[in-house]
Amino acid sequence: MTAERSYKFTSAAPPYGASYGETFIEQGGHTYDNPYKFTPVPTSVGRKELDEETGLYYYGARYYDPKISLWLSVDPLAEKYPGISPFAYTYGNPVRFADPTGMEGEAWDDKIFINQNGEVVKVIKDDGPNEFYDAETGEKLQFNDPEGVDWFMVEGKYKVGDKIYIPISQTQINEAINNAGLIKERLLTKHLPIPVSIGMWITSLVIATKKSYSGYDFAQNYLVHFVESPAINFDSNIRNGRTFYHSESGYFRFGNSNTIYNLYDAGNYMWGRAMRLSGFSYFEVWLGSNINEIYNLGDSAPDQRAIKNGFYGL
Repeated sequence: MTAERSYKFTSAAPPYGASYGETFIEQGGHTYDNPYKFTPVPTSVGRKELDEETGLYYYGARYYDPKISLWLSVDPLAEKYPGISPFAYTYGNPVRFADPTGMEGEAWDDKIFINQNGEVVKVIKDDGPNEFYDAETGEKLQFNDPEGVDWFMVEGKYKVGDKIYIPISQTQINEAINNAGLIKERLLTKHLPIPVSIGMWITSLVIATKKSYSGYDFAQNYLVHFVESPAINFDSNIRNGRTFYHSESGYFRFGNSNTIYNLYDAGNYMWGRAMRLSGFSYFEVWLGSNINEIYNLGDSAPDQRAIKNGFYGL
């Protein structure tokens, strides 16, 4: 509802330091005769040996050049991931993914325990899919859009100390909404004569529409300020002084909710809460958010889920 979501990953090589596979020995100009310098794959798959003649690693489906952090041929499954470079190794994130065959990145499956600050405090190796838990309550956590924007978070590899989400308390939510201002015109409709209340109700809808792109755009105006160096989405237009960011720039958990939201889904959550506090019904919220996305034939399921959870405080 509040802004655009992005499924694109454009990173193909690390921004600094050694490339994915270039060793510190190579950077220092020294020699090292271990042929298994770069083998970030599960041991059950087998190590990948460096071809000394070419300086490449052979993964079965294609060759990998560790000096430039790229595959040397197009991904055989490129059509499956249209938003990712077909030459990128492990979606540009070798810390959280492995690619033992050269076909596609594979997740590391663990049970991840997260404290109230959003940091990983324990990781238990497991053969099933990743599962996330509140380390203090034992409650299972979930991402709001696991098959969309959040898939790489769900399927990633984590270690103790990793930051998964930014905690936002109920007090912080209420303060942010109050600072943005409630839509008092909607609240007044309940206390005015019917002819007057109808006009006031229409006025409140107009105000709500405008505020959704200004004060009630909580992703842009509030949540993004908690994120260190948020990634700008250059595929979206920068207009009216508004800079759009990638949804996966930051993740948030509200209070003791068991759901973790990406930046814009978190904004939708807070929008839903603000609309309820302003006196709107859930039907009005549902209808308005779907009309807003009419060019997409309605709002997406993850967006609606975030809005509904925010509205009901789930």
